[in-house]
Formats: sequence, C-alpha cells, structure tokens
Amino acid sequence: MGGPAMRLLCTWHIDRAWRTNLPSIKGNSELEEVVYKTLRPLMEISSKDEFSAQLQAFLDTGTESDSTADFAKYFEETYAHHPEMWAYTVKSRR
Repeated sequence: MGGPAMRLLCTWHIDRAWRTNLPSIKGNSELEEVVYKTLRPLMEISSKDEFSAQLQAFLDTGTESDSTADFAKYFEETYAHHPEMWAYTVKSRR
C-alpha cells in the first residue's frame, strides 16, 4: 500500500496550537486578538500569490515588534516553512 503522498495537519489542531502560543505575545489580550484575527484567515486564502504575500506581510510585521517577535519566531519556525501541511491554497493544489 505504501506511505501517504503528503502529510496534512488538522485545522482544529493548528488553530489550537496557535491559540495556545498567543500568550507569548507581550501586551494585552487585544494585541493577541489582533494577531489571531490576522493569522487565522491566512489559512483560508485560496490564491497562492495572495497567500504568499500575506504570509510574508504577517512575518514582517510580527518580527518588527518586540511585543510579537516571540510569537512570530514560533510561527515562522513551526508553520511558515511548511504551508503545504496547513494552508488551504497549497493543500487544494496537490
């Protein structure tokens, strides 16, 4: 039978992991909410070009601020380099 062609991560688990790591953001809960509301729609973008642009914008913005740098680092190391495992636009094209 062989192994799977690709590994996909469950949307619910990704969302839970992101929410679990939001407290690494220095500041108030409003900043955490802004980051989450910016990040979550990224997962559902259908255009590959738009996804790439929004992902880069999220990373650039996140790393510019000391308040969000830790979360941005976590996101970049854990998810940004493997969008084929969680982003709808990349999943749907395979």
